[in-house]
Amino acid sequence: MLENDERRSPANGPLHGKRVVDLTSVVFGAYGTSILGDLGADVIKVEAPAGATTGPAGDVMRYPGRLPEGAAPGLGPIFLALNRNKRSIALDLTDGADRQKFLDLVATADVFVSNIRASALGRLGLSYETLLPLNPSLIYVHAAGYGAGGAYEGLPAYDDIIQAQSGFADLSRRTGHTDPAFVPSLIGDKTAGLFLAYSVIAALLHRVETGKGQRVDVPMFECLTSFLLVEHLFNQTYVPSTGDWSYPRVAAADRKPYRTLDGHIAVMPYSDENWRDFFRLTEADDALANDVRLSSFEARSRAYIWIYKAIEPLLLARTTEEWLGLFLERASLVAASTPWTI
Repeated sequence: MLENDERRSPANGPLHGKRVVDLTSVVFGAYGTSILGDLGADVIKVEAPAGATTGPAGDVMRYPGRLPEGAAPGLGPIFLALNRNKRSIALDLTDGADRQKFLDLVATADVFVSNIRASALGRLGLSYETLLPLNPSLIYVHAAGYGAGGAYEGLPAYDDIIQAQSGFADLSRRTGHTDPAFVPSLIGDKTAGLFLAYSVIAALLHRVETGKGQRVDVPMFECLTSFLLVEHLFNQTYVPSTGDWSYPRVAAADRKPYRTLDGHIAVMPYSDENWRDFFRLTEADDALANDVRLSSFEARSRAYIWIYKAIEPLLLARTTEEWLGLFLERASLVAASTPWTI
């Protein structure tokens, strides 16, 4: 029986009335479908019951974390974040009766999403070609590790592996560290989850205009790599290349929150006017304020490593609260006089 909390207010977002059958686990697919639920879709999460898998029953993300005393088991913090706005049902897809219940759900769905590997979906009889006759307008979304037809097609993928393969882990060496390191966030899973959510929305729009469903593949490796290379392909953009990959300003070791008298603060002067205001408020000496390396955006773009090193000593003179007061007061005055300022 589907779980449903009667206290939950009716969905009223732009995807209200759309049903998503969510056969995902862990983070990537579940994050994408949680966004669809935020937008009003009726997301039905299908999980394996106890005994149906070699691991614990349900999504493995039910279990990390320390639950409050007396809380129901299997409702860990990450699971709750990823599966908000969803209903759930436990079905053993290797059992004939449960499988039929699942197929009946798919027949009523607008969208089917799974991150099970394509080969396993085929063995379960859940390929796009198999489900299409049940629901010709179905949008079938496969959250894969790697793109179909690529060198790694069909291989298992997790966030750590994708961070390494995409080049994300190597960014730490660009900031002066000896070894590659992972970003302390599930950046691959969540980035690909965002790709999944907007791909579903695009497919729904296509169906409105054409009446046709489609298969949508969302590969985590390709998603994260394209996300990374927006700025970090950099001089490798050209053929032949004009230099190395990685945007030096973003990868500079001294790009960080700066120390103040009692803590830290994030400061980002950007325009020429911002820099003039910054030097005035920090009472920088004339030699620094008038340095040619700070004279224009073009000059600054070639000297950010030096610039970042030069900023922090200026900020050690006051507390974080004092700096915030000065900077925010000036920002308010600028915004009032130039409404197009970001």
